[in-house]
Amino acid sequence: MSLYPSCTSPAFTTTAPNLPPHMDARSKRKCSEFFGEDVLPFNMGKGSSRKLWAYLAGVGVTGNKRASWPTAGLPTEEVVEVPRSSTPVQHSASVTWSPLVRSSTRKLADIMGESCPLDVCVRDIEEGGLEVMLESRLPLIYFLSHLLAEHTAESLFFTHDMKSFAQSSFPTTASLLHHSQDLFSTYLDAASVLEINVSQSTRRIVATNIRHRKGIAAFDHAVVQVKKLLEQAWTRFKESRTWSTMKADLGHSRIITNESEYKAKATLYSVLAKQYNPATVGEDPARVLLVRKKTKEVVASLGIELGMAL
Repeated sequence: MSLYPSCTSPAFTTTAPNLPPHMDARSKRKCSEFFGEDVLPFNMGKGSSRKLWAYLAGVGVTGNKRASWPTAGLPTEEVVEVPRSSTPVQHSASVTWSPLVRSSTRKLADIMGESCPLDVCVRDIEEGGLEVMLESRLPLIYFLSHLLAEHTAESLFFTHDMKSFAQSSFPTTASLLHHSQDLFSTYLDAASVLEINVSQSTRRIVATNIRHRKGIAAFDHAVVQVKKLLEQAWTRFKESRTWSTMKADLGHSRIITNESEYKAKATLYSVLAKQYNPATVGEDPARVLLVRKKTKEVVASLGIELGMAL
């Protein structure tokens, strides 16, 4: 039995009454290439435009799209308000894709419009490496799951917080200083439960830069070292079982469906339940709770809601 209802059923035609009814032949070919023949439950031939729009509405795809994390030296997209995972397909903000994302994804966005919840596909990640992975949504959840399993997730948490820092504005120098000190205490203080593995000289440089009110630039040395840690973790991830699971679960699709989101979250839930359960894990309770909190923040930044108390 097919996972999806018939594309000609009333349920399909009534869920997408306002979607564009027609695409030209070139756009249809592009969609067929981008989605993959194994993903679309119909042929992209005559009459397929409405089937495609109805398919997107009927499979229960979520309407979430996050603003890309900025990458040093590269233009970034606007910060947009991300709807909850349970909302229907909807978008009101224009998104500019990072140059790290393949042109095929950007073209698909042009063809399908902002209502289509796109993601970076596994093939793009295989070709582009860690930097492209950090621009993804569901694949990043698998990478986070791997980092949690090997107890190295603080590197990704730090990267996430630094990118959030780059997107933030501070009304006063005092508030900027306070935020910088909080980041230092969370990741660079020797007493922190999320201490990242950087050199003592780097810690001293960052502390000095913070005192000199250098803002996000105060952490430049730490960012470089953490990136190396993530590269090492990335190499291990590609050889892990979680990598194989991700490829099997997501295939080459660039569309987020309820099913693919469910599988990604199930992988994450499994790791949290086994290794970060405050009720059963003998690890430092403070670390467990903070890891779960940071995990929720990272996933929320992807426009995906975790349906569990963290």
